Amino acid sequence: MFINFSLLFFFLLLGIIGLYLFSEHQKRYYVLLILSLIFYLSIAKLAFFVLIAFSVLVFISGKHIEKLPGKIHYFAIIFLCLTPLLIDKIYFTSKLQINDYFKLIGISYISFNGLSYLFDIKKGYLKPETNFCLFLLYLIYLPYIFIGPLHRYREVARQFKENISLNNLNFSNGFRLVLWGCFKHWVLAQRLNIIVETIFNDRVTYQGVYVYIGGFAFFLYLYCDFSSYVDIFQGVSQTFGIKLKSNFRNQVYASHSRKHFWAGWHVTLNHWFRDYFFYPLSRYFRTKWQNNILMILTFVLIGVWHELSIKFLIWGMLNACWILTENQVRPYFSSVPNNLKGPLGIVYHITIASFLAVIFRTNDLAGSMKSLFSFSHWQIPYDWVVMKQFIYILPLFVLMDLVNRKAGEKRIDEYVSSLNVSTRWCFYVSLILLIVIMGIPTSNDAYYVRF
Repeated sequence: MFINFSLLFFFLLLGIIGLYLFSEHQKRYYVLLILSLIFYLSIAKLAFFVLIAFSVLVFISGKHIEKLPGKIHYFAIIFLCLTPLLIDKIYFTSKLQINDYFKLIGISYISFNGLSYLFDIKKGYLKPETNFCLFLLYLIYLPYIFIGPLHRYREVARQFKENISLNNLNFSNGFRLVLWGCFKHWVLAQRLNIIVETIFNDRVTYQGVYVYIGGFAFFLYLYCDFSSYVDIFQGVSQTFGIKLKSNFRNQVYASHSRKHFWAGWHVTLNHWFRDYFFYPLSRYFRTKWQNNILMILTFVLIGVWHELSIKFLIWGMLNACWILTENQVRPYFSSVPNNLKGPLGIVYHITIASFLAVIFRTNDLAGSMKSLFSFSHWQIPYDWVVMKQFIYILPLFVLMDLVNRKAGEKRIDEYVSSLNVSTRWCFYVSLILLIVIMGIPTSNDAYYVRF
């Protein structure tokens, strides 16, 4: 599914006009609901009606889930709500042909948001919603339906009722996020993608060390691409006055351990599995080795959430084993000076993460592993196609890293708003010029949309 930016910004304009004309503040969420429904219908076609049926199912289930007589009924409802996601994963992973008119767009995020709503009601954290329109907006809200982040109902429902407004602050913060996301997408991600596609699509020319270089480039690309879309959609949402969660730590690519990495990567998905899978089951897995098994199982589920395949099962297991190994060996490195731990940790993490990125990206796991570990191909021949992009990317990536480091834990729009006026406008103009001069217009979609 291709995200059409022209269509997206057209709907953004319609939303602004609609909110401007609709003066009743507490019911402005109807404008966003109508906008999201029309947008989804325009791209999902007949699957739109499947989504409505799913929304009705979850809404009705929420009203009765507290009163269910036993666990069998509760698990039956949960399984029923999972059915569209399971069909999507199993059916499409099998590579069977299907009419695009029935392709569910954003089903992973819709399903997980719907399930978190039911889980929170069952736990007593949330009362069932009585307004179906408000609940439907939670499931289908345009800025996060394609690529997240995941949200809990109580976090956004209050904003839908109270925060929707058009003002200078919302416009300014939204513009900053969209501009920053466009820079990362068209300037960094698309140039990195040239390297990735060149290497992984030509197995004959690019072998050995180039497979590893491709993994390194993909590791950086995935951050720039995924986070850029999150920034853009956060900016669109901020324009309406709705603040979405951040899904990435600013410098997550510079993590010093795998545990540190996962604390800042696709945060809302990891928190979902932590809160609704790992923590509830941990009461039954009390010993250390049982807890380790539960962690492996959690990461396996995160892996197969991406795709039901052997490579993602292996990828999930390797992530869990990596963290467990780090926990065991960490005491042996306590004597390393603090001023060396950070830089050495970053090099260590990127080295192994690039290998896991090969597994994540390759379409031929066995062939890529055979080529990667064929040490006769580990010379580094000069290749201008790859080297040229790295030459372009390096100073631009340093620029992004500098901004991320300066921002620290702040969201980019919050950091930029703290700068003086002349510095802010220098920042805006610089990004616009870089996008115009160095950007690569492309129809390549966000990599994570496929999941």
